[in-house]
Amino acid sequence: MNENKQYDVVIVGGGVSGTALFYLLRTYTNVGSIALFDKYGGFGQANSHPKNNSQTLHFGDIETNYTLEKARIVKAASDLVATYCDKYGSEKLFKIYPKMVLAVGQGEVDALKDRYEKFKELFPALHPIERDEIAKIEPKVVEGRDPDVPLFALHSTEGYTVDYARLAADMVERGQSARSKDADVFLNTCVDSTRKTKDGFELDSSRGKIQARVVVYATGAHSLTFAKELGYADDLIILPVAGSFFHTPNVLNGKVYTLQLKKLPFAAAHGDPDLCRGDRSRFGPTAKVLPMLERGQWKTIWSFFKLFDLKLSSLMAVGSIIADTTYLKFIARNILYDLPLIGRFFFLPNIQKIVPSIKAMDVMPLKDAKGIRPQIVNRVTRKVSLGESRIVGDKIILNITPSPGASTCLKNGEHDMRDIIEFFGDEFKIDDDRFSTDFPKRS
Repeated sequence: MNENKQYDVVIVGGGVSGTALFYLLRTYTNVGSIALFDKYGGFGQANSHPKNNSQTLHFGDIETNYTLEKARIVKAASDLVATYCDKYGSEKLFKIYPKMVLAVGQGEVDALKDRYEKFKELFPALHPIERDEIAKIEPKVVEGRDPDVPLFALHSTEGYTVDYARLAADMVERGQSARSKDADVFLNTCVDSTRKTKDGFELDSSRGKIQARVVVYATGAHSLTFAKELGYADDLIILPVAGSFFHTPNVLNGKVYTLQLKKLPFAAAHGDPDLCRGDRSRFGPTAKVLPMLERGQWKTIWSFFKLFDLKLSSLMAVGSIIADTTYLKFIARNILYDLPLIGRFFFLPNIQKIVPSIKAMDVMPLKDAKGIRPQIVNRVTRKVSLGESRIVGDKIILNITPSPGASTCLKNGEHDMRDIIEFFGDEFKIDDDRFSTDFPKRS
């Protein structure tokens, strides 16, 4: 790497968010030199890896914690990824399965029917189905269930299951081929710190110093570390939430979600076909707070405590959240789910709500899941911040992307792309005609 070269844009983070921006800048702008850095030997190896997320392209149709307003925003964003997959994808990138959200018991049935009336115009492909139709589509959901318990579901045939790691790699490949020069990609390269300079930024990396006019961090929880290093986001801290899953024999034909508490920013238990194991169904996720910014990377424990800062305001913010009985019960349950050997017995009722005939002996913890959702907490307001967080500074953007960050990666990348063009004034432009042609509005 030539340390004297100054890039117009440096992107740090080769997950699906960073690579989406790389693809957009290379394909739809004339920004000159661009560099993409990631510390792993491949793209999408952290939270974008299929073992570490739900593999779902979230639209807001079966995610019952979304308000209508949020669902409208998420759908418009996720449509970009669906369009990309349809245009360039193959079975390597994604598969389409049927999907449904299941209501069990009269209270849930009434709530889901009411939700359908409010959401049906936004999601015309979503259809209400009763017990007999549920049994035809997902036999194991009805088999062995008490016939006196009311059952209802909203169903769609358009359930995108995406391998976001492969999507990330595909977007880099297409971005590199979009133009013949001025794109450098560096894997196995750690970026350790960032300094503001007269001409932009200087980044210290394991390959040497990097000069950049504009920098974008798309490094999950680490983005907040770099933000604080540069004097941004003093009011934010992160609770790193680790997700795990359980495997069972293949009992589902598609995705089956359950109703969720609106107050919680975490998906309720759901069952999915597993892209990594076609002979298994996968249930989860569990959620537990771990004091590390990256699961399995023990050196990030110090990074977490440095970021947390152990200020009284941080402790009071976390205490205020935990004092809420909804969160307290949720945390306690999820601690039980992850106990060795016996955790599956505690999680079993969540699976049996979807597939009643499943037995404990059929349930095995999924090994090697290492995903972390960087749940953002405002220590001033003492509130959990739902959704993505994006910090825009002086010619720098820092993205912290909890769920549904992968689903909205291209829309988030579009926001970054437009801000970057603004940073440069009239020097570079976006080909809006081509962008709108390639990504037309979907019904």
